[in-house]
Amino acid sequence: MTHTGGEMERGSIVIKLANFRYQKASGDTLRQIDLEIKKGDFVGVMGRTGAGKTTVLMLLNGLIPHFFEGKFDGTVFSNTMNTRKYRVQTLARFIGLVMQDPETQIFGRTVEEDVAFGPSNFSFPRERIDFLVRKSLATVGLEGFEKRLASELSGGEKQRLAIAGVLAMEPEIIVLDEPTSELDPSGREEIYRLLSNLREKEGTTLIISGHDTEEMAKYVDRLVVLDGGKVACDDVPANILTDLDVMSRYGIRPLETVEMSDLIFAGNDAHVTATAAGEEEFVNKVSDIYSISAKKVEERGDLFSEGYSTPVIEVRDVSFSYGGEILALDHLNIGIGRGEFVALIGKNGAGKTTFSKLLNGLIRPNAGEVRINGRNIERLTTTELSREVGYVFQNPDHQIFSATVRDEVAFGLG
Repeated sequence: MTHTGGEMERGSIVIKLANFRYQKASGDTLRQIDLEIKKGDFVGVMGRTGAGKTTVLMLLNGLIPHFFEGKFDGTVFSNTMNTRKYRVQTLARFIGLVMQDPETQIFGRTVEEDVAFGPSNFSFPRERIDFLVRKSLATVGLEGFEKRLASELSGGEKQRLAIAGVLAMEPEIIVLDEPTSELDPSGREEIYRLLSNLREKEGTTLIISGHDTEEMAKYVDRLVVLDGGKVACDDVPANILTDLDVMSRYGIRPLETVEMSDLIFAGNDAHVTATAAGEEEFVNKVSDIYSISAKKVEERGDLFSEGYSTPVIEVRDVSFSYGGEILALDHLNIGIGRGEFVALIGKNGAGKTTFSKLLNGLIRPNAGEVRINGRNIERLTTTELSREVGYVFQNPDHQIFSATVRDEVAFGLG
């Protein structure tokens, strides 16, 4: 869509960009971006990693070109303001940005202090700030977390907190960069639902990037797909997310129903949904596929259990708390055998990260014991444990120390 001229409406966005290249980059990150977003639109931005999604979103509140400098050829209008002519501090009052890594925008010691940070900086009245803190936390499902330390929240809870902090400033445009990447399925659905309600009640313009195919199909009005820094597709979700060729070409995860239709009907009109294909036939064939899969698993049962009699991880009656009354782990018992491939699942805040950190000594149990290869971790240092238990953090920035990729890989071997 292109801007046709005339006076802009508050809450709208116009991007006319010939190119943008980061300083010291060898090529353009964005090329020929020509988009218009109207007030009240709910727009999804998709594409494979490195397609330019984050860069486009940082155009909208002036982080580019004011904070992330580079070769910038074009103009961006957000909420009627030319982003090159207004400070980021001014733009932030009207265009809220939820960044990909929530920790980069959490400033308060406690949850309520962090949500109050934005409206306090804009000199909102005290009574208004208190109201907005309560309202925003309730909206993102963190009601009752007011006094919790922000540092003790799970990754998903931190994402909710970052969203609450932006909501509290009551912006006319909200830009969200993969805000659900660390949320469980129900949490993702809640975030999209609250954004949809916000748009309906307040007329807020919403732009969200991510890989949430199901939620994008259900909630956004329009989908912009980026590829190589260019707009590859700009259409309603139904026309993009039902085309397996398009999704494969641009690195978008297919809808499960579309992928299953393609599997069942051998590519014949794979975009046709279960209903159009004949609901009964569709359900029967899906059932057959799962039955065959289950039978194969059953037949391989002996292979799965072979060698698992030797436990390498033993968690015995373990409890852990981050200093408060709420237990992150409560009398947990689990054994994991050599060669097992184990998945930990559960809602945000269920204790997945806490359990994982116990295994290499980043935290120690308040009660009970953890044994690795038969040895109690209380008798081992974290350095000793790291030779037996490798740990990949939820946020990779927490474990990258070196300037180059080679030096980083060699860091642990030195």
